[in-house]
Amino acid sequence: MENKNQVVLSVDDNDVDGALLERAFKRCSIPSRLFRVAEGPQAMSYLGGDGIYSDRDAYPLPDLVLLDLVMPKMSGIEVLQWIRSQPELKRTAVLILTSSEKPEDVNAATKVGANGYLIKPTKFEDLKSMVRTIYSEWLEKGSRRGKTVSARKVKGDESDNGSTALANGEETTGGMAAAPVTEPVKESASVGVAGAVGV
Repeated sequence: MENKNQVVLSVDDNDVDGALLERAFKRCSIPSRLFRVAEGPQAMSYLGGDGIYSDRDAYPLPDLVLLDLVMPKMSGIEVLQWIRSQPELKRTAVLILTSSEKPEDVNAATKVGANGYLIKPTKFEDLKSMVRTIYSEWLEKGSRRGKTVSARKVKGDESDNGSTALANGEETTGGMAAAPVTEPVKESASVGVAGAVGV
């Protein structure tokens, strides 16, 4: 199955984390298009097709949302609640990608309807492994609508290959091999407005 037109929306106010995510997508040759926005209201505008985001050729609806929890103006939980309340978006796969390891954050995200909860890696190689897993489990195989997977890294608990351990004891399938390249990922646009990383 060819997935070159799949779209990922990253919602994260941290420019460094956003740039690292873009670089990981590029280095791993992920064929999906990555768009970034920096805050909750901007994510809502993008997803709702408001203003400049009304051009769905330039700003297509995502197949997957990577959502940070701690952001100014609006938390990731509030954005997720809004997504789940929108009829045309409620089935969109949303993975929480955050630095928070607090059990109450995991529980809140799961309760509101997150499809998965991932802890931002501190090493770039680990981020690349996570990006490959996100691609293979959520994009290459198709989003797992209706199945919640918790890929929260448990402190000090990693599998033998260095990938993030699943908090619920499940193992990832397909290993950590890089996804096949169907189209190279291009450099990103500035973060001020959502910009595509790959086309």
